[in-house]
Amino acid sequence: MPKTKRSTKSDRSNLKIIEVGETEVFPYDRPDSKEIGGNFYDAVYYYNSLVISKVEENIKKYNIKYDAIHCHDWLTMKAGISIKEKWGIPLVVTIHSTEYDRAGWLYPNQWFIDIEKDGMQKADRVIAVSNFTKKVIVEKYGINPDKITVVHNAVYPIAEGSKKKLFCF
Repeated sequence: MPKTKRSTKSDRSNLKIIEVGETEVFPYDRPDSKEIGGNFYDAVYYYNSLVISKVEENIKKYNIKYDAIHCHDWLTMKAGISIKEKWGIPLVVTIHSTEYDRAGWLYPNQWFIDIEKDGMQKADRVIAVSNFTKKVIVEKYGINPDKITVVHNAVYPIAEGSKKKLFCF
């Protein structure tokens, strides 16, 4: 996750937060501020390079094996693609919204559209948070609907003591 000015620690013993380094991708670097500063696009590319470096360090130095790389929206898709292609790790992307949604369908930014499309095309699986989002992904980005699974934003509890393989994110 992006590193903020304050260190982030988990209060759970089974969750380890690995910060990848400070970056200036507003609003992630300054969640309490309304000030926009720095070069946004360069900061996004820099953040992706930090993610790649941290994952590669974990693989080489600590022999960590990844079952999958899971990216949410456009922010880390470049890193996800790079890691998938270099290390052969399956890539899953979750799409919470598209640039078309965020732009209110008026003036979508091609820079975001290109990253989103590249990420979804190269992903092994795409998760959409609604049937509406899946429809947008198919119609606007040309992604095969069979590659897309709709998983609504929610939690499905399992019974106490039950064991299931879970994919946490």
